[in-house]
Amino acid sequence: MDFGRQKRTAVFALIGALVCSTAIGALQMAVAYVERLPRFFYQESPGKKYLPLQFFLPARHDISFLSQKTGVPYYRDLQQAQYVLAPALIEEGNAADWVIASDFTPAEISAIQKKAGLRVAQKFPDAVWLLRKDVR
Repeated sequence: MDFGRQKRTAVFALIGALVCSTAIGALQMAVAYVERLPRFFYQESPGKKYLPLQFFLPARHDISFLSQKTGVPYYRDLQQAQYVLAPALIEEGNAADWVIASDFTPAEISAIQKKAGLRVAQKFPDAVWLLRKDVR
């Protein structure tokens, strides 16, 4: 009688070990698959590069947007800036007192400053510049 109970316990232990082993193997395969996925399947939050601007811009102010990009990438960046910095009104061009310049080199920023009468208020990572109308 005890032999039958020991047999059942051994069988259940063996089944439990096989189930755990299979589950661990499946988990390892899933992790390996996810690591091989292209980066675009799990991108960071859109507009992350514009987040620091929130602390430097005045509330409820019109802001202009300039970018070195053109076409779809330009409008994607513009929309990301609008999303992150809402409720501020962000429009194309450099007519407002505050200007966000994206993807420009320091030499290009210098040329924009001279041409549009702007000065650098702050430089951020990812080639994002905050410019302000030079009021003298």
